[in-house]
Amino acid sequence: MAAAGWSPSVRLFEAAAVGTPIISDSWPGLGEILPEGDAILVASHSDDVVQFLSGIPDSERRRIGATARAQVRAAHTGKVRAAELLAELQYLRAESSSAPLEAV
Repeated sequence: MAAAGWSPSVRLFEAAAVGTPIISDSWPGLGEILPEGDAILVASHSDDVVQFLSGIPDSERRRIGATARAQVRAAHTGKVRAAELLAELQYLRAESSSAPLEAV
């Protein structure tokens, strides 16, 4: 993933998976993992971090954490990744006119 231009830390997924509200700096691809402002807070400056920590009600922080958790569980589990891999392999096999792969 680093060669593709971005490499998210496993810690990002771990924190999101347990519903922790996350504050991150901005980096290419972040919004593809967690919708910015909805499932993750993106800070450009230290003042942003202070505002996020002191100016957002607990209920909103819980909602952001819950949204991140739901996103990770829906799109970033091993089961989802395995299904994506099988689908891609089936597509490639179909493209080469071979029989489709069967799920294990």
